[in-house]
Amino acid sequence: IAALSERLRRAETTAAEQTAQIVATEATLRAILNGAGDPIVVFDENEYIVEANERAVEYLGVAREELIGQRLRAYLFDDGALPHKFADLRARGQAQTQEIALPVSGQERAVDLVARSFVRDGTSYYIVLLRDLTDQKNVEDTSRLLAARLEKLNTDLRQLDAHKADFMRSIASGIRTPLSAVAGYVDMLLDEDLGELNPDQSKALQTCRRGLGR
Repeated sequence: IAALSERLRRAETTAAEQTAQIVATEATLRAILNGAGDPIVVFDENEYIVEANERAVEYLGVAREELIGQRLRAYLFDDGALPHKFADLRARGQAQTQEIALPVSGQERAVDLVARSFVRDGTSYYIVLLRDLTDQKNVEDTSRLLAARLEKLNTDLRQLDAHKADFMRSIASGIRTPLSAVAGYVDMLLDEDLGELNPDQSKALQTCRRGLGR
């Protein structure tokens, strides 16, 4: 009886130590999760959330007690492809997709979803990291819009340059013909082909010729 009691005492002590180790391990893991800057949730094979860090609670706008037990897809926009994506995750054990998160606030957020599977006590679980891409998406959308506007402006400028060139060619052609005729007669007068010139006439014609050249 004494030996049996000793064994029971040792078993209880070992169990208590193991329990303390588990508690300490869980506390350490929770501290690690809460120290992460991105939202992290853990869900089981049926997609029910079993764990979430403080950033996930803040990001989704749900108290941890309410978040635990909810299905993850309740906080993701489903365009009909979510069941296939979760099935692929279960088959492959990992996945990375871009999704639309639906926080309780109602403001849709673009996220990069990275998921990995792990096994605990013979049960499969999945840890999911949500990296917010909303600001990046907004910058990309703004950049694309600005690039499109810039391309439109460049196209308009090229068309304007083409119109300007056509206009200048038209004006040059329209002016050159009559001016050439005038310049030809002025040259004839200066060469005195049509008669002698007095100094004042010659000076006036030279001034006119310079103006025609300009």
